[in-house]
Amino acid sequence: MSRHKLEYKDFVDAIDLDAFEEAINFEPLEHRAGEDVGYCPDLWSLHKHGDTTGKFAINREKRVYHCFVCGGGTLLSLAMEFCHSDEETATEWLHQFAHGDTRTDTEFVDDFMKLLDDYAEKKGDRMPYFNEHVLKQFDPAYHALDLDGNPISWYEERGISEEIQQAYRLCYGANHKKVAPIRGGEKIAEDYFGPCIVFPHFWEGRLVGWQHRWLNHGKGTPKWLPKYTNTSDFPKTQTIYNYDRAIKHPANRVVVVESGPTVGFLESMKIPAVCAFGSGITEGQLRLLRRFQDGVILAPDNDEPGTKFVTVGRAYLERYIDVTVLKPVELGEGADLGDYMKTDDPVGNLYDHLETAIEDAVFGIF
Repeated sequence: MSRHKLEYKDFVDAIDLDAFEEAINFEPLEHRAGEDVGYCPDLWSLHKHGDTTGKFAINREKRVYHCFVCGGGTLLSLAMEFCHSDEETATEWLHQFAHGDTRTDTEFVDDFMKLLDDYAEKKGDRMPYFNEHVLKQFDPAYHALDLDGNPISWYEERGISEEIQQAYRLCYGANHKKVAPIRGGEKIAEDYFGPCIVFPHFWEGRLVGWQHRWLNHGKGTPKWLPKYTNTSDFPKTQTIYNYDRAIKHPANRVVVVESGPTVGFLESMKIPAVCAFGSGITEGQLRLLRRFQDGVILAPDNDEPGTKFVTVGRAYLERYIDVTVLKPVELGEGADLGDYMKTDDPVGNLYDHLETAIEDAVFGIF
């Protein structure tokens, strides 16, 4: 029988915080308003001269940490940084601090009902966030160079303007590290070092993580490395990329795509767009899309996951708002709107594709 996968969310409230704090060498100086306050362990090396005033705190009820310099997040993201490990390994390491349940049946039911009432608020409280200084480990996109000193052409090739590169804080890592997965307690391979494009993700004005788009994928990368990877505790299922900007855009509709690069391309063309970080759009993301009361345009990739993307999206959203579904871009398997940059007339072909779909929707074809 296969072992049930260990999930952080299943035991986070049972973690013995005193034991955890001792393990990461954090000694609280005081307890203030439900928080253990003390010197930051500075796992990100952002304190120039170390923390001398006690800028770090762990909230005992919400099970989150924050630092006035480094940012904050969940205990899981803190454990990943402390152990220099991936999510699976950090979860197993954290589990050792989870204690057994000693409540009576009545106490258990009372606590369970309270958890249900508090779940939505508590989930939001556990949203990770980072100090924007952490992005300094990367080069700004608009003047990035590779290891040989050559300018990066990736953004230009994908039609992402310099204006969008700067506005969206896009970055480049010439030789970024990705920790190899661990199976059975051991790494399956050596850690990978290579070039990647970085898409910082801001939510309600805070940096909550970033996504790496690894270059040369499938050619110079190991098989275990996916094309896109995320920072620890990345809030993929409950947020949408570029949502904060798009919801304020005066345009009538927003285009919903699968990837950050396609958002950058469309926004460079003055077309408001958001993405769901892949084809696996979630109910939490769909609830956010309902707020676009003028409607959405679903733009799938030309593949099977893209078909599922629009099927799930349309089935949910059309009960609340107007939904238009674009036909797939017929430029090959997996093609999306951004692939029009490979054609002789990217702008004309893009607008023709959008206008045709909207006209067809009006006449009831979709």
